[in-house]
Amino acid sequence: MIKKTYRKLNEFEVQVLQKLLECPFPGRDELRQQIKNCKVRTLTEYKDNYGSIEFEDVLGEEAIVKERVPVEGRTKDGGGGPILILLHIIKGKIDELEFVRMDGAPMQGSPNIDTMEVIIR
Repeated sequence: MIKKTYRKLNEFEVQVLQKLLECPFPGRDELRQQIKNCKVRTLTEYKDNYGSIEFEDVLGEEAIVKERVPVEGRTKDGGGGPILILLHIIKGKIDELEFVRMDGAPMQGSPNIDTMEVIIR
């Protein structure tokens, strides 16, 4: 069995989460609290992983959200490829921050946070 090693959020991940949680929606405030002291790991199980992360035993009040993915971001990477960023919530806790390059090509640099469009579902 492979031991899962968790770490603190890096600066880029914090910036992405802050951007996704800027606009109000049901459960947003609880999710903001959950990310304050959380631990994450990069998901290496996905062969097409673009930097998606899994959260470990998130503490804090449960967020009552309408959907598993209550908010998403749409932007481009450094090469202009279309990027989708999904915040997954399971049983009121942040479970995963998923990065997907929509055309399936390798990601070129980091997604552009400054031009990210945030969509509340």
